[in-house]
Amino acid sequence: MSNTNKNMSNNRHALLATVSVLALIVSSSAAIAGDDHPLVWIELGATADNLSGTGDRFLPGFTTLSSAPGPYSDASPAELQNPNKYTFGGEGHVGFQPENSDWVFSAGVKYGRSNNKRDRHHQTGLRTTFYNPYHYFYPNAPLYATKYTEAYSDVRVRQSERHLILDFQAGKDFGLGMFGHSGSSLLSAGVRVARFDSRADVKARARPEPGFYTVSYYGLTFPVTGFNNYYMTASAKRSFNGLGPEISWNASVPVAGNQQDGQLAIDWSLNGAALFGHQNAKVHHHTTAQKLDPFGSYLSRYTPLYPPRNVNQDRSRNVTVPNLGGSIGISYRMENFKMSLGYRADYFFNAMDGGIDAAKKTTLGFNGLYASVSVGLGN
Repeated sequence: MSNTNKNMSNNRHALLATVSVLALIVSSSAAIAGDDHPLVWIELGATADNLSGTGDRFLPGFTTLSSAPGPYSDASPAELQNPNKYTFGGEGHVGFQPENSDWVFSAGVKYGRSNNKRDRHHQTGLRTTFYNPYHYFYPNAPLYATKYTEAYSDVRVRQSERHLILDFQAGKDFGLGMFGHSGSSLLSAGVRVARFDSRADVKARARPEPGFYTVSYYGLTFPVTGFNNYYMTASAKRSFNGLGPEISWNASVPVAGNQQDGQLAIDWSLNGAALFGHQNAKVHHHTTAQKLDPFGSYLSRYTPLYPPRNVNQDRSRNVTVPNLGGSIGISYRMENFKMSLGYRADYFFNAMDGGIDAAKKTTLGFNGLYASVSVGLGN
């Protein structure tokens, strides 16, 4: 394990320990609260995000033949490499507001993952009917004969993604006076820690476009088959680890009811951060292509279409990643219990190296639904 990975692992352990200690402290302190608001809010939720920016596909020429040959009719090797569209996960948040104070101290964690497995074998039979030259010598033989060959595509794709985001903040609730005393407007500053990992493994074999040709001997015509065979194996492993300062604004405006009998509110948030960290990409791919020449000699009918390609890339660099996000949602609160539902987006600009043969800056994006329940303790 590299020093960078060791440091990030130690940081994660320390930060997770801090979250646990904070939760214990605020839980212990809940019993001494005397204000009219909960001393502690504990929130647990689930997320379902659209995912973008995990990296490019492996696209040698045979994966994207424009003629859409038979074995690619339902899905080509390129289409089977389309990245995961969704990632699912959970999140937790602990907020501590001392009694008789507008200050709020919080820690939060968000974790998600996605996995994708695709195995596709598609084979189509091609045939041609021709005059049977043996009928000339043997009249009882069929006048016409049929010759068969097969086109096929065999593709195996494995993709995965993981993300972990930690937030530690301190903020002040300035309220939203125009909406009444129960509205809140929390401005916070702190530290955000993020780790992103993605991986793709691909194997593909294809004989996409076999064809029939004719050859004549002494006035007799025979059909022969010609085709190209392709093979590819490829893998990519990409990651980003970073931390940096973060600011956020979380607001809530009640629109109906009251907190004792049940209150409906509109919630929104904006956040921004600058993450300083390490970006890494390890990419390997090997491709071969052979042509079957129907007119070649018996011993040399297979010839390379182009020299085999064997590429290994191990790219690593320090980067600064801007991060912007926001959310909009609704919540229902009754005394110290609250349920929330909404839509959130979070973008990490140029966080990943999504390239194949060369570095390529790629923005990692999450946007989708969230749902959570919160419990207030100690008011």
